[in-house]
Amino acid sequence: SYSVVAEELPPFGEVVGYILGAETIRRCTCVAIEALEAGLKGGLIPSSIDRLPGKWIDPFTGEPLKIRHGSEELCVYSVGPDGVDDGGMSKEEAKKSGHKGWDYTVTIHLN
Repeated sequence: SYSVVAEELPPFGEVVGYILGAETIRRCTCVAIEALEAGLKGGLIPSSIDRLPGKWIDPFTGEPLKIRHGSEELCVYSVGPDGVDDGGMSKEEAKKSGHKGWDYTVTIHLN
């Protein structure tokens, strides 16, 4: 797992973290596209990853990716390497607010 590599082989942990981050963003983007397509077909954007075809797994945790959906945006996210769900808060939002944790996010503004 990522945490084992990061702890046991620190130089490789950083590289693995970059690779997993890129893969996570790719998966979140695919989920966002799937959710938008489902919304076009069925009229509603799914509010849960379980309502989309396929298995969309968070590379950091092995658990399903997460969706946060409101009237103005769709956010697909991974809890990232710390394993803590920060509610889909991006790294940029965390910096601005002073929040310590953040998630890998792909956000689509709907309006």
